[in-house]
Amino acid sequence: NSFCDVGFVLVFSDQHMWASIFSVILVNYIFMDGKSDYFQGTALVVVYLILLALYFFAPSPAGC
Repeated sequence: NSFCDVGFVLVFSDQHMWASIFSVILVNYIFMDGKSDYFQGTALVVVYLILLALYFFAPSPAGC
């Protein structure tokens, strides 16, 4: 690479990958019809709180 000689490596844990995939699928499913209501908004907030708890109680990776 002529612009930058430093490599850039993205390393994600399985937890990050599954959370990202699940979030994309859930948001796509909820907003597929182009409308949302309080139930769908509440479902997104609940999923957000679950992911928050997952990351809060997850063990920190080695080296951090």
